[in-house]
Amino acid sequence: MRDHSWVSSVCLFAMIHVLSVPTFGSAPPEHVTTTSLIQEAMRATAQRNFAVAREKYEQLLSLDPATGFPLYARFLARTKQTTAIRELFSRESFGKLSPLAQSRTALAAGDTAKAQELLEETTSPAELYAATIALYNLLRDAGETTRAQERLLSSLRAPTLSPAQRLDLFERLLRVAPTQRLSDVFCDVLASVVSESALDFPELRQLVAEALANLDSKPGYAKLRSDLSARSSVDPLAAWLESLTWQRRGDTARARSILETGLKNARVTTTTKAILLEELAQLPNLELDRSEQLYMELLPLASHPDRVRLRLAGILFKAKRYEEVCRLLEEIDRTKLSEEDRKLLPNMLLTAMAKVRPATQVVAAFENEAKGQPYPFLRELAEAPFALLPETEDHLKYRQALQARLQESTAPTELLVLMMSTENQLRSSEAVVAALEAYTQARPKDYEALNEYAIAASQRAYSLVVGPHETTPSQELVREQVDKAARALWQVVKSRPYATEPYLRLMELYRVVGERDKALGVANALAKHTSATAEEIHLAAYLLDEVGFTTDSLTFYKEAIQLDPQNGRFKMNLANAYRKLGRDQDAMALYRELFERGSHGRQHHVHQLTEDAYALAEKLDQTAELIRFWRSLAARNDVPQRDELLVHVGALLVEKKRFSEATEFLELAMKLYPTSQDEIEPLIARAAAMQGDLARARDIYMARAKRATTQEERIETLMDFGRLLAAVGDFAGAIDHWEKLAGDFPDHPQAARALILAAQAAIANNQRERAQALLMKYLSIDRGDSEGERQARELLDTLSTQALQKGSQTKKQ
Repeated sequence: MRDHSWVSSVCLFAMIHVLSVPTFGSAPPEHVTTTSLIQEAMRATAQRNFAVAREKYEQLLSLDPATGFPLYARFLARTKQTTAIRELFSRESFGKLSPLAQSRTALAAGDTAKAQELLEETTSPAELYAATIALYNLLRDAGETTRAQERLLSSLRAPTLSPAQRLDLFERLLRVAPTQRLSDVFCDVLASVVSESALDFPELRQLVAEALANLDSKPGYAKLRSDLSARSSVDPLAAWLESLTWQRRGDTARARSILETGLKNARVTTTTKAILLEELAQLPNLELDRSEQLYMELLPLASHPDRVRLRLAGILFKAKRYEEVCRLLEEIDRTKLSEEDRKLLPNMLLTAMAKVRPATQVVAAFENEAKGQPYPFLRELAEAPFALLPETEDHLKYRQALQARLQESTAPTELLVLMMSTENQLRSSEAVVAALEAYTQARPKDYEALNEYAIAASQRAYSLVVGPHETTPSQELVREQVDKAARALWQVVKSRPYATEPYLRLMELYRVVGERDKALGVANALAKHTSATAEEIHLAAYLLDEVGFTTDSLTFYKEAIQLDPQNGRFKMNLANAYRKLGRDQDAMALYRELFERGSHGRQHHVHQLTEDAYALAEKLDQTAELIRFWRSLAARNDVPQRDELLVHVGALLVEKKRFSEATEFLELAMKLYPTSQDEIEPLIARAAAMQGDLARARDIYMARAKRATTQEERIETLMDFGRLLAAVGDFAGAIDHWEKLAGDFPDHPQAARALILAAQAAIANNQRERAQALLMKYLSIDRGDSEGERQARELLDTLSTQALQKGSQTKKQ
């Protein structure tokens, strides 16, 4: 019997369900429950006391047959009691189970054929959804994808499915079905969802947008677009869907025209009309008065009118009708909004209020919105009043209103964030630091605020140290600000000792003021405490290195490596430090050690390592010596991940135009590790093509295309060969190859894009007329590829513009 892992998952889910929700029926003596029986049976099974386990499962059959039969069958299958399984299926009580419960029992016993037969007979509306998913999984696992798709399609048409179930099946179908099959149910499924008002417009639109994105550029998408176009004149829902396909192509004017026509026909289904109104209202570049009219018409139809009011407020905001915005937003019931919209509303409200309401009222509104909110929310909200205000006396009004309110004993701490934002708008760094300092004193555990205070204090200290200044600040002031910044940064370090940035800022502060010993003190504080780990010691080294104390960092790097000698990251950073100090040979020695020994049994960032080592070898005029070293490693099977090393060395040497040596490494890699063939062959082909051996490159790609398991993979492989030809300068060959590829697969949108690539190559080769002909050829057929169509039109527009410019220059001459 075959064991399906997903069957185990089904059984486990059933157990979790009954363990969390006890089921009571005609209970056996002692009032046992489904939960207790399962627990006892599982415990007995774990102890290999199978007789007790069977006794408990027998009791479970009496108490809860639908749960008991699958679990008992699974136990019997796992313990290889085949006779008992046959007896289980022959029981009268098994025959009374629903087909779905019987199929679950058969699956648990490993009898997939019987399970499939039972699932296909399941017609109960209550079980249709679950049976469809189970049968779909069975058929898919058995490789019968067409039958699996047919089951989904058949169930999608059933009127008994709930909207949520229909959507779930539809999303599964999107992942597996060819596009042309989806066109049969696409509109019907959505019509069902719309008619039952299952989703609000944003959710429904996102679902459809994702569906179209999955279908776009696949075979059959052109037919779906054609079907929608044929239906859109009489079906408003089809009009909405067609408008979305035109928006994907970037043609909002056509989308608008379709929606306007659809609205005229949308008189029966209110929900459909609401969809059309909202889609049209949110089109980009739509006139503001038209958007306002649409949203006003939508309000009485909308299932979520408060969300629509928020969108209408956005239109009024664009029209600079700020008082109307305020009144509309103040009417909205925020509990009806999504989390994202609940965040948008107060920001828009405060921004609008700042233009039309007194400063004291804006301050009061901020105070009301800020209650109990976290610092990041406060920080963003505090910027809102100043979004539309230039640096005028209006800022001074807010400062005055804030100062007056903050002097009151009832003023909340949150107002300090608004004060900080106000002073920031007025470019008063001293006042910004003061406001943040006061906020953090009131809320010392608020890390986000503390971190911003430390950054602001550091920046002010920097400005005092390095200038420029109209008046040179006193040494006492500089010292005071540096100390304040340092204290704040130390607080941040203590709050989050694992965060890198605060240490770095603290060291940088000490570097700027010339206090090297204190910078080293930060490193020692990090690396010298009794429980310091290798990572912390390495971090101390890295931070010293970053702020320019590279010589001081060496001791810490070496100490970290001594604690963790296998760590490649530590050695790479030490090598970089050596290179900064001009100790190139020491760096090269570390690179060689990493190549030879790896890092914890693996090559460490081998791509970066090969590049760094080769760049250093070029500087030292030792590239030949490095390649000889790599050859010595290629002959050793004890080198960690030798397969990856050979491929990366070969790829680097191709890039460096050392083609014969690159091919040597790559061919050896393919010989030693034939499973890496797909990764290695394109590199060998590239090396061959760049040496002029196009025949070998072509043979490699044709063989790869022949091995491809899907049509899409074969097309992409052939597209890549054209790209290789273009990369080596054979534009004529690339153009011919791509044009032939498009002709060989005339019905596949992916292959049709080869015409666009050919046009780009023709432009690069100064063959503008041929490029134009290729693009026109692509656009002459509806390929069902929105992105391809957009690219083709953009290239045509570019060619037309260039032709006009050339003609204008010729006339001037």
